[in-house]
Amino acid sequence: MEYDGRSHFDADRLHHDRARLNWLAEQGWRIRVYTAADLYRRPERILGAVRTLLAPA
Repeated sequence: MEYDGRSHFDADRLHHDRARLNWLAEQGWRIRVYTAADLYRRPERILGAVRTLLAPA
């Protein structure tokens, strides 16, 4: 899980973040990225994702 704050909207930072996230996905990581709106307005979505990702297969 990642939180993208304002610094992640810089073009260079965004490019770096996306390249890193793509690499992690290629290595088998399941990634979820959240913003301030998610954290402060919809925290239940984050909790639901955590529950789903941690649930036994």
